[in-house]
Amino acid sequence: MDRRLSHLIAAAVILCAVARCGTLPNGRTWGQDAIYPVDLGGITHAAYDALVDPQTWLPLAGAVTVAPFDRKVSYWASEHTPVFGSHDAASAADTTLRVTDRG
Repeated sequence: MDRRLSHLIAAAVILCAVARCGTLPNGRTWGQDAIYPVDLGGITHAAYDALVDPQTWLPLAGAVTVAPFDRKVSYWASEHTPVFGSHDAASAADTTLRVTDRG
């Protein structure tokens, strides 16, 4: 399939998927009430919810646990190429996976 045609099909699929997100079931548009009116009571509630949510703390705990080994893991992955198997294969995947069309 021609590369431009595949990009056009991908863009059409993405646009169709995103178009459905424009209006909420109550008829209001997405983000229409995000700034005005400001409800200061909601800020306290949102901050508390974020503070007690495990989805806030688990990624933080993972990052703190891995941080001391970051350089060592990066060096090991660069030397052993566990994902692509070789530096040439990684370079080819990088070229293939780029979004921009230079042609």
